[in-house]
Amino acid sequence: MTWGAERDKQRQVTTARPLVFGILPFMTPVAIFTRFAPLRDYLSQQIQMSMFLETSPNFSAHLSRISQRRYDLLVTAPHFVPLAIDTTYYHVVAKSLDNIATCIVVKPNSAIQELSDLSGKSIAIPPETAMVTMVGREMFRDAGLIGEKTPQYMSFLTHNAAYEALTGQQIFAAVVSSNVLTTVSTTDYRRLACRDSFSSLGVLISTELPPLLQQQLTTAFLEIDKNPQGLTVLKTMKYTGFKVSENADFQAMRPYADRLQELELMSTPSP
Repeated sequence: MTWGAERDKQRQVTTARPLVFGILPFMTPVAIFTRFAPLRDYLSQQIQMSMFLETSPNFSAHLSRISQRRYDLLVTAPHFVPLAIDTTYYHVVAKSLDNIATCIVVKPNSAIQELSDLSGKSIAIPPETAMVTMVGREMFRDAGLIGEKTPQYMSFLTHNAAYEALTGQQIFAAVVSSNVLTTVSTTDYRRLACRDSFSSLGVLISTELPPLLQQQLTTAFLEIDKNPQGLTVLKTMKYTGFKVSENADFQAMRPYADRLQELELMSTPSP
């Protein structure tokens, strides 16, 4: 196919509707749109095409929409990436430069000093299908909090909600992502423990988009930190940029992806 024919094909595909840009619902819808709408606008300007930003009501719906090939562009958590790849509808083109940490935080004046102090205590966690929750549970298990010492996990719909639950009287700690902590005052919590484990975001593009458009989107992500307007967008998003990536880079996430699928089939996850 000649370049001109490829361009015409791209125009035909994209003039019928806006591109759909899907975002993992890791925060409230308002918070997500506040942080990512500037990225949508930037990308739309770079490729000269309209783009519709969409999140989902929960992780289950997000996973379902991925499997339905709903998105042209997808930014999601690393343990969702292998499942998106499995559909054959998407391929990885980039990942965030920023690694995400799983943090266990307590109130500033809490008497809790180490993880072992949380034996049997009430802990706020994001959805069970969140990778931060999976890693947080690992941290407690590694600290010996198993069996009768297992904390009482209380699941909330979003990462933000899990953090905000810390203000309640019955919650002794919260498992949150470092992303959430960038949006709140450091005087409102104390970090008890953190574990760096993974790149915070994977960027995938639909394999059905014209190759030229796929390349334009990829370039827009990879060069965003070289553009003054792009740097402003990154500041709003609280990210530093993106780097080249491919499907194989997320193979290490397979155990978490498998756990994600398992949780989708279970009404009550095991401790």
